Amino acid sequence: EIGHMTVDPAGPLCSCGKPGCREALVSPRAIAERLRLLAAEHPGSSPVDHESDSAAVVRAIGRAARAGDRLALAVVDETARWIGLAIGNLINVLNPGAVVLGGPTSGWGEPLLRAIEREVDRWALPLARQAGAIVIGQAGDEATTLGASALVLQQASELLAQPPPAMAPGVK
Repeated sequence: EIGHMTVDPAGPLCSCGKPGCREALVSPRAIAERLRLLAAEHPGSSPVDHESDSAAVVRAIGRAARAGDRLALAVVDETARWIGLAIGNLINVLNPGAVVLGGPTSGWGEPLLRAIEREVDRWALPLARQAGAIVIGQAGDEATTLGASALVLQQASELLAQPPPAMAPGVK
């Protein structure tokens, strides 16, 4: 559950009860709050109406960032800092062939990908970093559901492929 990997021990309290989890820093609610705080520091510069739906705010930040809005790009960069730190650490430990980004921020596209790659280059060991690409998945918000479903189907397929257990002698 990489959402609960601690990336900032002094960070905000997560719903799991631990401080500084990646989830507490990059969830749609945390991102909407980050935008609200930055917009308060720069009145009149917010690219987004502060809609009550955090997911709608996240989508709007992506649109504004792709259009070059400076405040939206600042939110993308700060969000990418926490995502990139977690990915960099995972690359150091697991050395994956690829990292596929999903979830609400994946719709931010190239601005997010570039910012995450900068952070991963900062935190991952150079040799491990060369091993795989970082890409944005096509499943968006459905990635977790589709991945869990695929895992269940794979395990069921493996169970069905096994020969039936041997019957005890004399049992029909």
